[in-house]
Parts: sequence; structure tokens; C-alpha cells
Amino acid sequence: MPAYIQRAYTEEIVTYTHEFRWRGKSSGFSFDCDETGYVEHKNDDARSNYLKCLNGTYDVVDNGIERYERTYRHRAVIKCRNCKGGEVSLANFTNTCGDCGTDYNMSGQRLAPRQFWGEETGEHPNDCV
Repeated sequence: MPAYIQRAYTEEIVTYTHEFRWRGKSSGFSFDCDETGYVEHKNDDARSNYLKCLNGTYDVVDNGIERYERTYRHRAVIKCRNCKGGEVSLANFTNTCGDCGTDYNMSGQRLAPRQFWGEETGEHPNDCV
């Protein structure tokens, strides 16, 4: 059993934007906001555009607040069992400790040294990576 520093987990992320579209067009403006519609401007240009959308300077349609949901998968991270100091992120089919070069599969199981890879099948180690 690998020594997990962090187990893999899924995070649900919800964001909101206040949407404006140019009248008669499919393009427009989108401003990040919270669920109540509060917009915190990152710069003066964004603030200026937002105010022009609100006060009618721009010929836009206010499409209101849009809610977006997405899922993000965080990778598992284990402690290397060979060198005891390296951290290995289990992101790929083969994952290598940056400190000592030990390989692990995506479940955190330690793999045989690369010189033995493909021994049974006649493959070269480079064919397996």
C-alpha cells in the first residue's frame, strides 16, 4: 500500500458571470461575479466596460447572471518507498520519482526497474514508456 501524501479527489467548482451581448450579435462581454451578481473589477478597463454596459452607453442586452459548473480531478501524490524523500504525482500510466528515478504505476504500485521491462514480450524499455 503506497504512503499517500494526498489521495486523489474530485472537486466541484461553481463560478458565475454577468453576461452582456451586443444587440443583434453573438459576441459581447462577460464579467466574473459572485452568485448575487457582485462584480469585483481587476482593472480600470474592465470597470469602465462594465459601467458602459450597465448605463446604456453600449448597445447591449443584459443576459443576467450565468452559473457554470465544472469538475476538477486532483491527482494522488505518494511518498517514494525507495528513497523515502521523493514525492510522486500519480498522473500518468508510468510515474517517476524525481529524486531517485523509481517508477510507479497510476495506482502507486512500485514497478520493476526499467532494464527488465519488456523481458517477457521482447519489447525494449523505450517501447513501454
